[in-house]
Amino acid sequence: MQKSKIQKNISIIFAIVFAIFILLIIFYSYKNKEIEVLEKKPELNIQNKLNIIEKTEKLKNIENKQKQEILFVNPISVNLIIGNYNIKIKTEKNTSFYDILMFEQKKGELNFSGKSYPDLGFFVSDINDLHGGNGKYLFYYVNGKEASVGVSYYIPQDGDIIEWKLK
Repeated sequence: MQKSKIQKNISIIFAIVFAIFILLIIFYSYKNKEIEVLEKKPELNIQNKLNIIEKTEKLKNIENKQKQEILFVNPISVNLIIGNYNIKIKTEKNTSFYDILMFEQKKGELNFSGKSYPDLGFFVSDINDLHGGNGKYLFYYVNGKEASVGVSYYIPQDGDIIEWKLK
């Protein structure tokens, strides 16, 4: 009877040791897989971070352009030609050409500068790669005819073709 009790205790101890051994194997294999996953994780170097930022900015710009197209209650379309650059602009009816240029500049579609004159309006001296100077001045033409007012006084109409030229 004594012997069977000892054998029973040994069996229980052996079962406990075996269970602990199995748990240790499971624990260490899980830890190794966790380490493998961490080792396989790509390193975010500066170039990767810049690529992520650039892609995020492009997505924001696309979203902003889509939102801007939806905002117009009475939309019109204007074709703007600046040297070799041609841009089709959707805008709100009765918006000054100056406001349209400012809006497009904020979107990053073009860059311009100039000067405002009392009673004449705002006159553009530089737009994208066209720059007035050395006896040449920047003029805009609407449907082939030279404009007679500054951009702040001109209200584009649907279908206008507005072209910038140095003269």
